[in-house]
Amino acid sequence: MKNAALKELADIVARHAPGEEFNQTRIGGLACIRIDNPDEHLPEIYNPCICLVIQGAKAITYGQDIYECNVGDYMTIPVTMPIMGMITKASPEKPYLCLQMEIDLAMAGEIFLAGNILPCSSKLAARSLFVAGMDDDLGEPLLRLARLLDAPGDAGFLAPMYIREVCYRLLKSVHGRHIAHLAMHEGNLQKVGRVIAHINQKFRESLRIDELAGIAEMSVSSLHQRFKEITTLTPMQFQKQLRLIEARRFITAEQKGAAEAAYHVGYESPSQFSREYSRMFGNPPGQDAEKYPKTMHKFTQGRSDRAD
Repeated sequence: MKNAALKELADIVARHAPGEEFNQTRIGGLACIRIDNPDEHLPEIYNPCICLVIQGAKAITYGQDIYECNVGDYMTIPVTMPIMGMITKASPEKPYLCLQMEIDLAMAGEIFLAGNILPCSSKLAARSLFVAGMDDDLGEPLLRLARLLDAPGDAGFLAPMYIREVCYRLLKSVHGRHIAHLAMHEGNLQKVGRVIAHINQKFRESLRIDELAGIAEMSVSSLHQRFKEITTLTPMQFQKQLRLIEARRFITAEQKGAAEAAYHVGYESPSQFSREYSRMFGNPPGQDAEKYPKTMHKFTQGRSDRAD
């Protein structure tokens, strides 16, 4: 993507990210993210989306691999995932800026069929994170979409068309075509995607692996293998991460106590919760409540809405 386009995007995103962290825009599914300082390597919950880094840099851990996302790079995340991320380059004078657009998988399936797009059959389909440099084919409609933030009178009519064009270009890209395995209800990614959606909705409840295998229409051993290939976690590890990330948001953003947070996310034992929380985040729950007062909600948007 050309430097001039990235510079224009940086100006747009900076103006439409008045607050640090996650800023939902008036265009549904489009968000502007601004972080003023480097942060710790912490898990974040992403729904299906693409994220374009416009300024600064971020490191993403996926299994044993670490991806550096610099200016002009974008992530494609086709399933709801807890992902370890760390802002590595940011300052109040030149903050980390990112433009994020949600992926509607139903729309992606429709576009996939209408556009006669060839699905990718490589082993890379068994993944839930892709990082690549943004090219002009994908970047130009994304820029046109961002420009509508300054033209609210046109956004209602034009934004849906530009979102469809971004989705079409994404599906035609090298990595984006793997979304077709989810959108078209085909392959292991789609089967595991059903389990991910179920865990995402029911993460507070006690889940049985045989129940999850039934949802995926797989044997228990196959589900374990495919789930870990795609997410780098087992189903139970995935559920635990969702619980602990929501607990951290609950403690820091809503200033709740550890015991209340434990019960809020489905733990029966506050002491077990505190041990697992400390193991994941490096601090006991009480310390995080003091260290991050009302800040840890930037990428867990919508999580508390799925409660109860």
